[in-house]
Amino acid sequence: MLGNCDPAIISLAICISLIFLDIFRHQYNRIPVYTILGFISLIIMAALCNKNAYFLAWLILLFPFIVIGLGIYLKYHKTTPMRQEDSTPHLNSHSPPLE
Repeated sequence: MLGNCDPAIISLAICISLIFLDIFRHQYNRIPVYTILGFISLIIMAALCNKNAYFLAWLILLFPFIVIGLGIYLKYHKTTPMRQEDSTPHLNSHSPPLE
């Protein structure tokens, strides 16, 4: 079932590592949630690999990491937009508006 499906194996490894981390941190209430979600993701990944949809399986596996990476990039590398008064020439209050 998981012989040649790397995304399913990686998903299973992530789930098992999360379960072990919660055991060592004594947060036992999260373990059933990780078990259920890990089992569901394992079934989805294996089904996608059986249908030869490896790209979609990799995309689903890597999507959270891509979103987090993009969020971190945008947080630290965003540019501030130019203020309105900086982009227009200084006009006194009596001049007509430009069209």
